[in-house]
Amino acid sequence: LIAQPPVGHSYALSTSAVVPAVRSRQNQARLFTAQRAAAARRCPLRTSAVVALAAPSPQNPRHLTSLLTRAADAKAVLQLHAKHGESFNEINLATCWSALARVSSAAQQLQWQDDASDLAALRLQTASQPSWLDARSISSTVHSLAKLGLYGAEWDGLWSQLCTVAAGRTPAFGPQGLVMTAWGFAR
Repeated sequence: LIAQPPVGHSYALSTSAVVPAVRSRQNQARLFTAQRAAAARRCPLRTSAVVALAAPSPQNPRHLTSLLTRAADAKAVLQLHAKHGESFNEINLATCWSALARVSSAAQQLQWQDDASDLAALRLQTASQPSWLDARSISSTVHSLAKLGLYGAEWDGLWSQLCTVAAGRTPAFGPQGLVMTAWGFAR
């Protein structure tokens, strides 16, 4: 028969015995506050300065993806690429384009349509290795480029490479990937 703990008590197991642990509302509030503070140290707030300064290990692509998805603005995304772009895998590269499409303002997108020098390094990295992009990364990248409205002479090479690679991987696309890719190329 297992005894129920008194109201306001819980039992914590220790190596020697079961010890009652009393937790008042104040203790629970302090514990919660301490846990939130610890979580905030592990996962900084969404500000471009904090995200740009957070230094993931270049060997951890998941951490890079996490930082890219939490970036608050286009400046933070581009700073992450400048700092860790050489460590990007195909998922990081596609996530970088998606993050730019998600967080950039309409004014920023219009500026990039006229002068995309801020995106040159990212564009060149994507163009230099399109063959290692998988189907999902291709569809995400094509969709993001179209959403950003990045067309013109300096983008033609990247678009044609992505088209060639996408055509060779058509059987690997799922329904959503096909729709995103078709929408991106049609736009």
